[in-house]
Amino acid sequence: MNFFIILLVIEVTITFALHIYHESKSNENEKETIQNDNLIERKYGARDYSQIYPDYSVEKIHELHNETYKRNFYYDPYLQFREKPFTGKHVNVSKHGYRKSPYNKNWPPNKNHFNIMIFGGSTAFGYGVDDQDTIGTKLNFFLNQEYGDRVVVYNFGCAWYYSTQERILLENILLNEVDIDLALFLDGLNDVQMFTNEPALTNNMLQLFNHANIESVFPYNTGIMRVIRKIGGTSKYNDIQYIQPDQDFDPEKIAQRLIKNHSLISSVCDSNNIETYFFIQPIPDYMYDDQYHYYPSSKEYKNKRSRFYKVLKNKIIGVDYLNYHWLADMQKDIKIPLYIDNVHYSPHMSEKIADKIFNTIREKITFINEP
Repeated sequence: MNFFIILLVIEVTITFALHIYHESKSNENEKETIQNDNLIERKYGARDYSQIYPDYSVEKIHELHNETYKRNFYYDPYLQFREKPFTGKHVNVSKHGYRKSPYNKNWPPNKNHFNIMIFGGSTAFGYGVDDQDTIGTKLNFFLNQEYGDRVVVYNFGCAWYYSTQERILLENILLNEVDIDLALFLDGLNDVQMFTNEPALTNNMLQLFNHANIESVFPYNTGIMRVIRKIGGTSKYNDIQYIQPDQDFDPEKIAQRLIKNHSLISSVCDSNNIETYFFIQPIPDYMYDDQYHYYPSSKEYKNKRSRFYKVLKNKIIGVDYLNYHWLADMQKDIKIPLYIDNVHYSPHMSEKIADKIFNTIREKITFINEP
């Protein structure tokens, strides 16, 4: 009994000392400028934002970047992770997982409205742009201008999501008997990134299951364990061997998987009387002038993405049973910066994509004005 009391006293003392140490370190860094705290500038260096964000102040840009890139994810048992509910000045995510806008205030959606769901990755979510400037919000604005406020867009884009996760997310939403009239998918980029067909945080999940030792009994983050690691110079994950499928980058196989996922999505939507549109998104590595891209990809990534897009374009030409729309060429003659970082769209580009989508789907909403 005395041993455990002594151990508890030691633990409390060490934890308190470590807390004081980290607080002092934090205070030393308080004078760091907002610019240095901007994760994009840390990676790429400072840039002239006047063309990327002509209507944003410098302060708003840094606030927006911090809200965008410093949020945590939320665990999901079937999707691995989702965007976590968040309330900020520029980025707001509902507890149901969609990006908030002035238009989508009600959940579940009103069955008397024409409800549109957008699925995709962080580019669909709108990383790096204000709630007011996402593709979903701009699309909702265009639709309301023509059809009134009975058309509502819900943006379920999530960082790193690709077609497999989007299919599962759609099915989960439908299991809850949510009313959907139109489902839009903005895809291309992340199916290249996740070419092994593993969600982005797979290695993080493997780490949780790869250790069953004393740290399972004596928590990893206690003061004593932190001191032991500091003295021993060891890391919890030093000996982890990531388990990845033995799969080379194969554009043909990735394109086939993307089309198969879209085919399954289309079948599910058909059985639920939901119209589907599949938009192949623009990326900076295909049909875009590099001199206007402030944050170019490495040659390896650029080559992979452009190879995949060329294969995909040829593949979907023969797929007449799916409602494909190729947006990847829309930027080829635009001579201004369109990306706020390596892959995410500027407010201007988000609006142009929303306009393209609006002019594609508007014919499906004509009945909304009928009495």
